[in-house]
Amino acid sequence: MKISVVIPTHHRRESLLRLLESLVHQTLDKADFEVLVIFNLPDADLKEEIRRRYGRAINCTVLVTGKLGVNHARHMGGNYAVGKILVYLDDDCRLHDRTYLQRVLDLHHQHPEASAIGGPYSLPAGTSLVERVYHQIALNWLESSVFDHPWTRNLIGGNVSYKRAIFDRGFNFNSRIRFGGAETDFHMRLQQQKLRLLYCPTLEVEHWLEMSRFQFLRKGFLQGKGYETRVLKGIQIQAPSRPNPLLAPERTPAERKLMRLYDYAFQKGRLWARSHRSARSTQRGLWAFATQSVHQDVRQMTELFQQHSFLPGPEAK
Repeated sequence: MKISVVIPTHHRRESLLRLLESLVHQTLDKADFEVLVIFNLPDADLKEEIRRRYGRAINCTVLVTGKLGVNHARHMGGNYAVGKILVYLDDDCRLHDRTYLQRVLDLHHQHPEASAIGGPYSLPAGTSLVERVYHQIALNWLESSVFDHPWTRNLIGGNVSYKRAIFDRGFNFNSRIRFGGAETDFHMRLQQQKLRLLYCPTLEVEHWLEMSRFQFLRKGFLQGKGYETRVLKGIQIQAPSRPNPLLAPERTPAERKLMRLYDYAFQKGRLWARSHRSARSTQRGLWAFATQSVHQDVRQMTELFQQHSFLPGPEAK
């Protein structure tokens, strides 16, 4: 088996089926790749639908972790996959390039020294302003991590592939990280062992974000929390020392204002991580932290949303 495609999923029927449909149309010979769909929790109806629609078209297996958290599914994928290359795709993505899997295979053959190879997301037509801004934030982070093209310090977890050999050496995703940051943790551990990550800017997958304003802020909070946790552990990857020429710094006033919201949530996440270093910190602690400054938070958020009418309504498209 040349490639194992690992797809963690939880309650995303439509987007998962869209991704599986795009895998059916890949040009790579169907005998050369397997697909592992990994549910967090059992879903007998969806499992049967996948078997009925795709059981003959592709070599597709459904597994269940029995636990919430994308990283339990990623970890299980690393244990069960048999391909020489493991490709990780998020369940809200679609392969609009029919040669995607063949290109991944070719890149790994061309770069035997690369332990991991990944690319960026693209957006489908009709995305909202919030989704476009989050995409821009993620793309800036990704492309500013390239330090000696094509080598990079970071890759995104929904468009990345690994050589089987690194899992055989005992590396895998940290399933204790329930939401967010596991790929960054994984990639830092690889680099600590002098293993290399390669970034290919043309190796795109289409990302259907369907992101609300709340989810936008939640992403910022969790990413800030993850960043500060790595800083406290002394394992945060060095920031780039020079601007990356791939970046496009021009932003509209509306985009800059939304980025202020994201940064506000990011800094809140960092503050949470500094305030709750104990392993015994719980969800209740997170709630207490949020409510301690609730009046300040509500006042600042209300002012931002009142000042910038582009956030709600049709202008956000």
